[in-house]
Amino acid sequence: MADLSQEKLMGMAGKFKSAQAMEFMALTVSFLHDKDSGEKANALIEKVSSSPSLQQDFKNMYAKDEGAKVATVVAKPVVITPPDTPAGLKLIKDKMKSAKFIRAHGTHHAFTDVKISKEVSISMRNFNKVLDIDQTLLLDAVLENPMYRNKTLNKLYLKEIGAGATIDHLTDKLEDEDLALMNQPGFGSLTYLGVALVGGHGSGIGIKSLADYIVSMNVLVIENGKVVEKRIESASNPITNKEKYEQQTGIEVLNDSDDRMNAFRVSVGSLGIVLSYILQVQDFFYLKERREFHAWDDLKKDNAIDKLLRKDDLHSLHIWFNPYPYNRKGPGDKQIWCLVSTYEFAKPGDPNAGSRGTGVQMEGIRSAGYFLLFALDLLPSILPWILHRSLSSCEHKGDYVLLKCYEALNFGTPNEADVDPTNCGIPYEKFPAAADALFKRLGENYEEHPATSPLGFRFVGSGTGLLGAQHNRETCMIEFPLLSCFIKTLKRKNGDTLAMFNQMMMDDFEGKPHWGQHVHEEVLKNKHTTVYKTTYDTFKKYYVQYGKNKFSNYFTGLLKLDD
Repeated sequence: MADLSQEKLMGMAGKFKSAQAMEFMALTVSFLHDKDSGEKANALIEKVSSSPSLQQDFKNMYAKDEGAKVATVVAKPVVITPPDTPAGLKLIKDKMKSAKFIRAHGTHHAFTDVKISKEVSISMRNFNKVLDIDQTLLLDAVLENPMYRNKTLNKLYLKEIGAGATIDHLTDKLEDEDLALMNQPGFGSLTYLGVALVGGHGSGIGIKSLADYIVSMNVLVIENGKVVEKRIESASNPITNKEKYEQQTGIEVLNDSDDRMNAFRVSVGSLGIVLSYILQVQDFFYLKERREFHAWDDLKKDNAIDKLLRKDDLHSLHIWFNPYPYNRKGPGDKQIWCLVSTYEFAKPGDPNAGSRGTGVQMEGIRSAGYFLLFALDLLPSILPWILHRSLSSCEHKGDYVLLKCYEALNFGTPNEADVDPTNCGIPYEKFPAAADALFKRLGENYEEHPATSPLGFRFVGSGTGLLGAQHNRETCMIEFPLLSCFIKTLKRKNGDTLAMFNQMMMDDFEGKPHWGQHVHEEVLKNKHTTVYKTTYDTFKKYYVQYGKNKFSNYFTGLLKLDD
């Protein structure tokens, strides 16, 4: 408690206006003197969660300014939201002709400018239909493939989706037909297409990233100075009967190149404006969730993680780390601990046998995050305990928790926390060494690079998107979120910490960025041809072909695509 002085306490107390401030400060001091008391910790969180005036005080002290989610905006584009009608389609085409710079966007959850236009931005939110597909326009081989069609039930596992459909909207519509997504991220308010185009991944070493389940795309592109609609598919896995579709719609089907389709799959919105896409789906399913603590050293023994990942009945697992050694079991037990979330396929008739921890479903997460920043202001040495407590609150009770697939794979209320996040993908086999190196670096630079939130490790199968982190390799995606606020000192530390992490992963572990989160600008500008050494030239070829400069923005500048 040496760094918790009376002067510091009084200074922090002076920032509160709430009538409950003195009672809250007394609880805080008591908690900090006995931080291992779960009862006192719960009392504090309950106090913050139930007091709007305290929440407003924390918001005044720590919350970002409104609109600060996009970190690097220079100028706001003109936003147009056309209806999903012939008139709306004409409006998009006219703007593509007349605007010098244009892009489309979904729900604007990206944390940088990668999808922001320099001039005109088309909101696709009205293009959100989930449609059945005319089977007469599909190839016979598709209709015979059990991956795409259950012949006995004549049930098609393909849906045509509007570009602006969110994951929540999709899961609702699909569940009505006893169907589900093949994979999904941990946040349902995003558009599926937006997540796919920036290299979003979901979970499961035997499951592909989101972009790979898009088997066809209808896109407006610039070709020879004209705005034209094309249907893009791969040569190795076409699904559309080209002759019939072109005759019926007048839209050309381009299915002669895998490289073209793989460029469009993770294009970060730079190859045109996607109107709709055909998505592979599957039968609806349930998962059995368990969240259990493990010592990191134990997981590294005898290839334990790989054995668990390869189990036939396992959908996926997700590891959340406290990167600082902690005495979880008492003196002499100080080591790195992690919470391992496993998702096992449920069998018909499996009952629910437990409940989720409070940390997965607790209300007031954003205010709780500000309280943690407040506690760290008072007593920085409490950080390892805070991270351990955050993970402990997520442990399940009972044997397992039976959940619908989309409920299990959603992160829950922690999505509401105010964070500065980054996410970098590395080859799966490198993740233990990368984790050890990262924990060592964070431990040695505790003050300058504080990790104020647990670090997430997820695993996903090899992907095809040319600019995706998963391209041609099983991948570990490392999620590095930091509690955020507008205080300059913390913002600087957050920025420096995220930059340190990204540079370390890209320099030492073949890291590639998730384009929807913070990236290391200088490394990408200087080493983009190294990071994407086997795919950069191919992607640039299609960028030049389908509208170079028209879709120019922050992202294309990072990769020097306009040079």
